[in-house]
Amino acid sequence: MSMRVRGATFAAGLCTAAVLAFSSPTIAGTSYSESVIGTFENSNGLEPTLGTPAFDDFSHPVGVTAEGGTSNAGVIYEAVGPGELNALWSFSGSYPDGQALPSSPINYKGTIFGVSTSALWAIIPDESNFQIVYSFFDHQQAAPNAGVIADGKGNFYGTNGDTIYELTAKSNYQKYKALYTLNGTTDGHIPTSELVRDKTGNLYGVTTYGGDFTNCQPGCGTVFKVTPRGAFSVLCAFTGGSDGGWPIGGLVMDKQGNLYGTTSSGGTTGAGAIYEAPAGGGCKTLYSFGGTIAHPKVDASNPEATLTLIGSTLYGTSAGGGHGIGGTVFSYRIGSRKDNLLWSFCEGGGGNCTDGQASYSGLMNFGGALIGTTAAGGDVNPNGPCGNSGCGTVFELTPQ
Repeated sequence: MSMRVRGATFAAGLCTAAVLAFSSPTIAGTSYSESVIGTFENSNGLEPTLGTPAFDDFSHPVGVTAEGGTSNAGVIYEAVGPGELNALWSFSGSYPDGQALPSSPINYKGTIFGVSTSALWAIIPDESNFQIVYSFFDHQQAAPNAGVIADGKGNFYGTNGDTIYELTAKSNYQKYKALYTLNGTTDGHIPTSELVRDKTGNLYGVTTYGGDFTNCQPGCGTVFKVTPRGAFSVLCAFTGGSDGGWPIGGLVMDKQGNLYGTTSSGGTTGAGAIYEAPAGGGCKTLYSFGGTIAHPKVDASNPEATLTLIGSTLYGTSAGGGHGIGGTVFSYRIGSRKDNLLWSFCEGGGGNCTDGQASYSGLMNFGGALIGTTAAGGDVNPNGPCGNSGCGTVFELTPQ
């Protein structure tokens, strides 16, 4: 798909100029600069959390916040250029569009698709024509948990309640098919992130709860697989110990079919872990984070976002840890013994986090630049809508 650019000129990074720019010290031989592309001001969204933005056909990031907007029910936003962060749609908080869900939208053939608490929606950013595609509310079905993914034929796959479902393109997305419903216990409970799909049509996902109840009363979470015929299997059940527990971010798959993700808790210090679910089955811990008060290593802590895989390196964010305990952007080369901190938000601590603070978002790869969001920081004006905390940012991290 060719990427057209309107307004600002985007090159190796997203912006030719930035609202705010910062530089980090050299870490592991590579220095990075951070640019704040835009700040949230309530009317254009508020405190973005889970989910990875999607590029529209103009190479502009489009994402969702669960708060802010005209009804404080969330916003679909678009970052169209330096300092220009616009609301494409404000959710009403009631029928038919519901409340925005912190999740990852997708670009399918120029249209951005996403979910709210009551519906699958679609919007073409250049035209701002918001539509309800499928109403879970009208069909008296559970609310979605996360965004959808698409196969080569345009069929969509997602989760609502404890069900993995398909919406078929031939039915104009009006035919809902339950592929499998988790039992809520040993299968896992509450799949909170987007699914991934392999070449043969198998779907993979994580649940935050359920699985092994030995050390976690609601269960420590699972990694699961569903075949096109609806056969279900648990690839691994976390115990909450050194293997990690309570995964929130989803999975990323390499070319060999191996899966990678993070847990928000557990590991050797309780700050979470990076794990691999090999194509042959099972799970193994690759790295345990250490950026906690009890284990004050300068490191990421308790990640909740889905990782991004570029080559053989995983990139992610955390809301905690770092030099100023304001969150991080980190990388981990698969097979190595440690991660690298690429950026520490709010490094000085004590507020005034103009570069952003607390990132729960996945990262977008734009020619080697990494684009994501923070849930706080940015415009830390005491007279602003979020005061000295700031309402969050869209940021770009660029290797120097």
